[in-house]
Amino acid sequence: GDTQEFRLTAVDAFGNIINATELPEKPNWSLSNPIGELTDTASEKGIYTAKQVGTTRLTVRSGAVVASAQIQITPGALVSLKISPEDISIPAGDTVEFRLSGVDAQGNRVEGADLTPEPTWRVIGFSPESSKDHETLEPSPEDSHQRLWKPERAGKGSIEARWMDTQTGKIFTAQAAVQVAAGKLSSLEIQLMDNGRPQRT
Repeated sequence: GDTQEFRLTAVDAFGNIINATELPEKPNWSLSNPIGELTDTASEKGIYTAKQVGTTRLTVRSGAVVASAQIQITPGALVSLKISPEDISIPAGDTVEFRLSGVDAQGNRVEGADLTPEPTWRVIGFSPESSKDHETLEPSPEDSHQRLWKPERAGKGSIEARWMDTQTGKIFTAQAAVQVAAGKLSSLEIQLMDNGRPQRT
């Protein structure tokens, strides 16, 4: 989202400055990777607005003469949180890994964001009997921003992460939709029926 002005200086073989408006061919400004926007590209200047994280090369060409500069775009300030995957279906008994990331105003992931104190995680939407599902939402041994979840009860719900920025007091929340299907067949049961209803034993 930040902007940066670039200014072009045209010089002859003896070091004399040439007014850009007097060049035989008007300078042409371009980007090797469209992760931003060039505006106000008058002969001697251009305004670059960053949009995405990455690297691009700014090139200015006038006839056969070329100048270039590399631009490195880093993430902006954290404005929201995102859980990946955001929507997942798994069978009961399988383990899924959720990752929490910071996101800037342009939708770029803020890698290495300092989420201190540790975010709180919880499972939402499953019946009270599924308390074991809450217990299996455990920290990943490889990354403190990840959680491992091994559900045992089929149903629909969501995974929620909450984090408070202690400097501003603002609370950030992110959710991921989850659908748990029945797992692999484990046993069979035969019921006695009485007029279409299970018979009590």
